[in-house]
Amino acid sequence: MEILIGIAKTNKYTTTGRGDGLEVIERPAGGMTVVLADGHGGSRSVSGISSMAVLKAAQLLVDGVRDGSVARAVFDYFSAVQEENFSVALTLIGADTENGNLLLCRNTNCPILVRHEFGVDIYDEPAQSIGANKNVKPLTIQRPLEEGLIVATFSDGVLNAGRKRGRGLEMKNLVRQLEESRPEDAQYLADSLLERAMALDSYEALDHMTVVVIGISDRTAENKMECRTVRYTI
Repeated sequence: MEILIGIAKTNKYTTTGRGDGLEVIERPAGGMTVVLADGHGGSRSVSGISSMAVLKAAQLLVDGVRDGSVARAVFDYFSAVQEENFSVALTLIGADTENGNLLLCRNTNCPILVRHEFGVDIYDEPAQSIGANKNVKPLTIQRPLEEGLIVATFSDGVLNAGRKRGRGLEMKNLVRQLEESRPEDAQYLADSLLERAMALDSYEALDHMTVVVIGISDRTAENKMECRTVRYTI
């Protein structure tokens, strides 16, 4: 089994900095977890909130904290450093090879799509961002980690692309593309979705944009690792 992670990012038009926070972490007992954070408000910059949230989440995961407990711990951290009026849309996608599970945790309204042998499931139930209240809980999904899966998610810059111009991301087109793709296409899928979102904003992104696509392949890579692509073989 091979885990391929495709990542595509761009910043809000005319801005600098890291934008959305993103980290890929090797799980202590085996596998990988992708952490995506989109921060808002607070006394720091947006990039500062996003970076601190994703780094704190990564540290917790490396220390063995369960995925579903990370959101509350991130909230507690920002409260401890007296950060006020902040919010963080946090997404965790974990490929737990020790237990053979795919773990999805959402504190965001951005969906996670999972392509499997019978079609595409879309997890898009409304979820509160971290910072909304003290009893923050993620929406969590656990399903078998199977060869052939493709998992895709993105930040709200992609979700909302084009809306101010009367356009929008068509989910049915993304579903069709996932159905027609292979796990080995993870980087291509991430790049093409980001390109589609940027086009909707006329290539002047109104917000930071990040796309993450994870493919679970039954093959072992022979070629050199591509830029922005992470491969993990077990």
